Parts: sequence; C-alpha cells; structure tokens
Amino acid sequence: MPASCPDVMRPTQAAQYLSLSPQRLARLRLEGGGPPFCKVGRSVLYVTVDLQNWLHSRARVSTSDTGPESNTTPIYERRDGNSVRRSHA
Repeated sequence: MPASCPDVMRPTQAAQYLSLSPQRLARLRLEGGGPPFCKVGRSVLYVTVDLQNWLHSRARVSTSDTGPESNTTPIYERRDGNSVRRSHA
C-alpha cells in the first residue's frame, strides 16, 4: 500500500482505489457482495484494510476459475482476524 494511502476512504476514493466506478461501488453496497463499509451518521466510509481483504478474496488464477466456493458468497478476513461471509440478501 502506498505511504499516502489513507486508513479510511470515502466512497469515491474507495471506488478509485478498487478501479470501480462510484456507481458500481454504490450498487455493491446496496445489493451486497461488495467490500464492508461503515456508516458514521449519514456518511459511508471504507477502511483500507477491508478493501484490500475484499480485493484479495476475489483473486482468481484463470478466467474460468469461479473461486473456492462457486455457489456461495465470498469469504474474506476482517481486520479483527475473523473470517466472515457476505450475504446477498
């Protein structure tokens, strides 16, 4: 991670960090399956470590690789060390 990368990012910064459009990140937030986020009042914030963990959980070795558990939701490790599964409710 670059030295200038903040610990907490607003949605536009997080989208840029993940190479996503802000609209795509908002849709992931609404529908589920995206990186974890925090709500502080009306503000949405992303913790950089959570973005990195979510991105790493999406890593594949080929274009036909659907991941370790193709019919389930992705698992990633939170910053407290616990693994969690995102639901797509």
